[in-house]
Amino acid sequence: MNSQLLTEIGWKVLTVWECELKKKVRDDRLAKLEQEIKGQNGEV
Repeated sequence: MNSQLLTEIGWKVLTVWECELKKKVRDDRLAKLEQEIKGQNGEV
């Protein structure tokens, strides 16, 4: 399934690229990802 199909059936989709999880940027990206998730539904 791709993100468009998941969205069409009611899922919320976030894309995380592998390069965003490299050591020197991982902590910042994970913190931003947490905020993106919380922003969607108010909780983790």
